[in-house]
Amino acid sequence: MSDLICKIDGKIIGAHGYAESHRERLESVGICPECDRWIELWQSRNNENVARIGGQHYMFGDHLREYVINAKDSLKAIVDGWAPKKRASLGMGGNKVVIRFNDGRHVITNDLWHQGAIPESFKNVLPDNAEMVRL
Repeated sequence: MSDLICKIDGKIIGAHGYAESHRERLESVGICPECDRWIELWQSRNNENVARIGGQHYMFGDHLREYVINAKDSLKAIVDGWAPKKRASLGMGGNKVVIRFNDGRHVITNDLWHQGAIPESFKNVLPDNAEMVRL
């Protein structure tokens, strides 16, 4: 049997190391494992805990902290006043991150997880929706 090519990015589908049922599913729809993963992330694109920044995909865990920023308060003052405990199991090592979404929300989290660089073939359907605020 010849190698099957992914309909999305043109890579070989051969899902080596995957369970037979997973390989069969990928081959039946004509996509590679990487595109399968990005389709799954695309399905969660509108979740409030998803940020796409500079062509990178991020999600925050259950330790999400959201604040309403008053005009008189600075982001730095709010972040400096928030001192969550760090645990090894938190994304980005538990370091505080401020994210400003295009819809005006500001999120401060210590549980940010990076899924990787968004492939070229998905950038048009997963555009940036936020930026990290430098303190």
